Amino acid sequence: MKFDALVIAGGKNEGALKEYSDKEYESLIEIGGKPMVLHVLEAVEGVGDIENIVMVGPDELNKVSDKKYNILKPEGTLVDNIKRGIEALNEEHYIIILTSD
Repeated sequence: MKFDALVIAGGKNEGALKEYSDKEYESLIEIGGKPMVLHVLEAVEGVGDIENIVMVGPDELNKVSDKKYNILKPEGTLVDNIKRGIEALNEEHYIIILTSD
């Protein structure tokens, strides 16, 4: 089986986490010295069967790692962004959808 991963990382930091961090996006809030999204990416990259990773989130996501990812700018609702992410992946692969926060 072949898998791709879709990481949703475009949630604005407008809720309860706002009192802990001034980062614009929750995915960029640091835990243990690195952004939350990087913890997720490291876990995904550790799975040998995942071929492609697409993220929906801000351009700043390309600064969290030395690797370059296919990043789609968030637009519309969460469901809209999930649909866009799925469309950017290989339709013949299974897709794992993860959030970064």
